[in-house]
Amino acid sequence: MGTGRYRRIAGDWLWALGGVAAALLLWLAVVPWDLSEVETVQPVPGYDYSGSGEGGDEYAFQIAVVLVMVAGLAVGFVLAGRRKARWLATAGAATWAALFCWRAAVARTSGANMWFAGFVIVIAPAAIGVHLAVHAIARRRRDRASATPGRTRGSEGDSTTE
Repeated sequence: MGTGRYRRIAGDWLWALGGVAAALLLWLAVVPWDLSEVETVQPVPGYDYSGSGEGGDEYAFQIAVVLVMVAGLAVGFVLAGRRKARWLATAGAATWAALFCWRAAVARTSGANMWFAGFVIVIAPAAIGVHLAVHAIARRRRDRASATPGRTRGSEGDSTTE
């Protein structure tokens, strides 16, 4: 086992850590930390509670935005020639799914907390879809580069120093 293999593995891990960091920072910037529908404290007199506790999907758009931003970041890097950025999408999508599970599982709800249904129906398929889409784009870009005459394998961002 030469040092080239270790550098390649280290490069993959660095891209994956970048995906974890990107998803975590975007989640903290966009999604409220507490996804609860109801409050456990005494109601505040005069506060309008009509929009809370009705369906639990008021943060769905912000949660989706985080995954779209992570996927867009990874696709941008892949299209710029950094094929290993596909690991950014994989780790970012997994982090996004883990953050959803954690924050939704501890949210206070008025009835049964059905976070697992949302995970199975929406979150897991979306995360897997981002993983597959970004890997397909990277593979297609690699195949196009190898079919173009005069280009070498290393010129497409597939070097071990990424």
